[in-house]
Amino acid sequence: MAKQQELSYDTKLVLTLVLLFLLYPVGLILMFKWMTWPKWLKVVLSLPVVIFIIVFTFMIIGGFILGITGNYSPDNELEKAEERLNNAVYENTCTKQCAASNSEIEACVQKCLQNLNKSK
Repeated sequence: MAKQQELSYDTKLVLTLVLLFLLYPVGLILMFKWMTWPKWLKVVLSLPVVIFIIVFTFMIIGGFILGITGNYSPDNELEKAEERLNNAVYENTCTKQCAASNSEIEACVQKCLQNLNKSK
């Protein structure tokens, strides 16, 4: 049987660098396995993975806490958004009406909004 040839350090270096750019997780594994780089460099190159894991963990924990406490209600938020939109539409309608009537605009808008709110 023929003895298996091991890749040269230069080949491993090029392959590791290419994979760090193209397939980051695979490149990280090869970097730790093959490269004799300083530990600080390996840590710096691994930071994106560590930061991703920390952020993802906090997002999961935050979502879990929001789910338990019930402080967030998508239906309630939707109702609030609809109300804000309706108020903006009504105010825009009243502003146009009052501008056309050439009266005291601020008082006219307030009166118009009160009439619209009564009709809801």
